[in-house]
Amino acid sequence: MNATGKNQAIDNAALLVSHLDSSNIPTMPVISSPLVRATQTAELILTQLGRSKSDYVTRQRLQEISFGKFEGLTSAEAKQKFYEERQRRRKDRWAIAPPNGESFAERLGGVSALLTELPAHSLIISHSGIMRIVFHILQKLPAHKAVNLEIPHVGVHIWDGKQLFSR
Repeated sequence: MNATGKNQAIDNAALLVSHLDSSNIPTMPVISSPLVRATQTAELILTQLGRSKSDYVTRQRLQEISFGKFEGLTSAEAKQKFYEERQRRRKDRWAIAPPNGESFAERLGGVSALLTELPAHSLIISHSGIMRIVFHILQKLPAHKAVNLEIPHVGVHIWDGKQLFSR
């Protein structure tokens, strides 16, 4: 994780502290994607919260969606290298996966199941693709809108059981 990522994790910890009841912080379950950048974020946030940096669990279902052959490419590079595939996917980014990748629709069931299994007041550390699915499920956001959401790297989304609040 680079310096920007570390600063974003620290900023997210500060947001958590400012928006949560401080009595929840010592016992709040922390569930992370198993990808390194997410686990490093979990460790930094936990340290900032005064907890052991190993006080989290990982769940495969929080791992970012695979963008297959588009992985690591800018939009312009993907357009240049995979023009036809990219054009086909642009018609329905929710349901059509990149070549050798996953669609949002393919991951919906696993993310939905995970959300029902989580303890109350859990902190989830994941990725923008997964957060788009979370918004689709919890806010009942239409798929075509969910795939186009801008998900900031610094931000906390709090689910109160009825509504998802973004800070």
